[in-house]
Amino acid sequence: MNVLRKFNLFLVFLSSVKLFTSAGFFDVSENQIIPRYISFLINENNKKDQTQNHNVAIIRIEYNPVTDIFGRVAAEILKENVFNSVVIYDYMITKQRIYKKIISRASFIIIVSDLWNRSFLIQTLSNIFINNPWKDSTKFIFVYSHDNRLTPEAMYEIFFVFEWLGVLNLIITSEQLIYGKKIRVYGSNEFQNRVVFMIRNPSNIDSVFRDKLKNLRDYEFKIFLTDDDVRIAVNDKTRPIEGIDVSIMKIIAEKHNGRIMFETLLYSSDANFPNKFVDLLTGRKSDMTLSTNYYMQKVLKYINTFDENGYCALVPIPPRLTFIDYILTHFDNYSWGFMCLSIIVCSVFWRFLTRQTFPSNSLFYFIFGVVANFVGQSIPFRKSRRIQVILLQLCILMTFILGNAYQSLIIGSMLTSRDGVRMKTFDELFNSNMSFKVDGMFYNKMSFSEDYPSAVSRMQVVNSAPKDIEKSARENIVLIGGCELINQLMFFHANASVILHYYYLLPEKIMKFYERFPINNQSPFFDFIQSNYLYIFESGIQQPLKYFFSLIAGNKAYLFIQDSDDNNETDVKKFALKNYYRCLLN
Repeated sequence: MNVLRKFNLFLVFLSSVKLFTSAGFFDVSENQIIPRYISFLINENNKKDQTQNHNVAIIRIEYNPVTDIFGRVAAEILKENVFNSVVIYDYMITKQRIYKKIISRASFIIIVSDLWNRSFLIQTLSNIFINNPWKDSTKFIFVYSHDNRLTPEAMYEIFFVFEWLGVLNLIITSEQLIYGKKIRVYGSNEFQNRVVFMIRNPSNIDSVFRDKLKNLRDYEFKIFLTDDDVRIAVNDKTRPIEGIDVSIMKIIAEKHNGRIMFETLLYSSDANFPNKFVDLLTGRKSDMTLSTNYYMQKVLKYINTFDENGYCALVPIPPRLTFIDYILTHFDNYSWGFMCLSIIVCSVFWRFLTRQTFPSNSLFYFIFGVVANFVGQSIPFRKSRRIQVILLQLCILMTFILGNAYQSLIIGSMLTSRDGVRMKTFDELFNSNMSFKVDGMFYNKMSFSEDYPSAVSRMQVVNSAPKDIEKSARENIVLIGGCELINQLMFFHANASVILHYYYLLPEKIMKFYERFPINNQSPFFDFIQSNYLYIFESGIQQPLKYFFSLIAGNKAYLFIQDSDDNNETDVKKFALKNYYRCLLN
């Protein structure tokens, strides 16, 4: 037993020696401590997550290089981390932005730089990283290579710049921070006003790159709204902002000790609206917007809400058929025209073949007999000439076939309503002569598709439902918009009863999509929020929240709840529901 115990102690000692040696604390020259330490962190990360390849990007930003630390770091990683794909990029030579996939796929981004000044560092890093997204889990290592002393003020400036970029996992080190073959590594907490601290256990990768999203430390998600978002509502009296995405974001923020704050309202009627929208989401002025109505090419990150939507149409109800219309509607104009033309031609020939010397039926009797055969009756004809018999047989055969077809159609429709024929597909709708009032996104998609150019020419872009519903229905104007908007118009609009009286919902849904809202390009919360949305959707929490929001929703971004007392049954149920699901998330 003593021998086995000593052997186990010896193995523990060997593993400790291996750990400290690989970390650069033991039997390594001072020039190799930082390269060996970075290589050690990469290997530790490989062991922690072996389900994917961990790419490494090494970037050099040195205006006045005084050391060869960049070359030593690159050589060490290429030598020791053979299972990692390594990309080496010298910004001072290329002066160009890095290829987007290099940044987006990197698990480690190592920056060797002699800059610490805020303005210069922001300008340089913006050229590399702006609109060049990385994963929220990407780990950044900043190696300060200048021979000047790395002061706490300089580290504060560096952390400020990377926080402005949206970097969540960053450590700073330098050869100046090596004391007695031991390295000092510094990190910060973005949610505590960038408190810079020395990492006490640099050999533990979980201590070096802590999970800062478990506790947001009262962080405020800055959110702006647009005035035409149908998924947002405002209480008329107490002015709380309500919505399915608002409720979910509140649950996510409160679960992680954070909160949301609505700062800005953009008006879509503003001529400078697109620029303001993009500006709020490409700087650090706002974290996100909950508006799902817009897609901007310069905004690169969108949160998928897993809430299926599409475009639906409200079509004017056709007028009720009169008796004559009901009788004639089962054949189209071509069928009726063919039958009438055939009877006329046969009648003309019958008239020419009639002789005064030979007794025969009159022209009127001939036409009456053919029509009688069409409706299923038969009347006798006198003996006629052979050619007349052939002509009569042809006409009777034609009317017999058409008569049976007509009877089968009219018998099958006797149990149906005499309301006009309603369209069932968008294809029928676009091929009709109706006019359309649509929202901007649908119009843009239809314009780019080039499938129905004649229908697009009859479309008019509007921001709200028409005030005179009856007049729009009489003018055969179809309303097309997002299915959530159409649903609210039909059931929650102030004139919902009027709309249902004059319009019906087209059964088909077109251009199905999932609702998504944009998040700041530089936000470090993209994966964090997206994973929480996925969990809320898979757990079934989203559907009841959506239903309760529908009870108070309307047809505009800023809608008003008339009954908003504290004892309102809907408000109490929704409050209890939200708190119940908040407990499930904890």
